[in-house]
Amino acid sequence: MNKTLTLIGKVLLSILIGLLSFLAVVFLLLWGIIYKDTHKKGYVGKKGSTFMETVKYFYIGLYWISAATYYLLFNKDI
Repeated sequence: MNKTLTLIGKVLLSILIGLLSFLAVVFLLLWGIIYKDTHKKGYVGKKGSTFMETVKYFYIGLYWISAATYYLLFNKDI
């Protein structure tokens, strides 16, 4: 029984680490796209921090993904 639980724990931990790595890469890509876009349009220093803008978009995206997952799994409204 202990070996089974250890194996399940290792699998879940590796999935969690993979998910966090994927989310970090997505965040950096989003930040790069927003940073490039603001420099191309000449908004540097006028519109605020691209990092904070990226954090907002990333948070909104994670919220919608988690809400959709919750709805699909439990078939309930939030």
